[in-house]
Amino acid sequence: MVQRITIAPQGPEFSRFVMGYWRLMDWNMSARQLVSFIEEHLDLGVTTWTMLIFMVAISAKRRLARH
Repeated sequence: MVQRITIAPQGPEFSRFVMGYWRLMDWNMSARQLVSFIEEHLDLGVTTWTMLIFMVAISAKRRLARH
C-alpha cells in the first residue's frame, strides 16, 4: 500500500506517489480498460493524480459513457 503524507496539520492528505493521467486518452484504452486501470491504482493506494483537466475531462467522459 502506498504511504500517505499530510502537508499541513489539518490536511490535505496525498498519496506518496502521484499518477499522471494527462495523456490518458492517447493510450487508446477501452472504457473497461480505463476503469480497470484507475481501479488498480486505487487498490494500491494511489489516490493523487495529475491531469490537464480541461483536455481530458470531455474525452474521458465520452469514453467512459460507452462503458
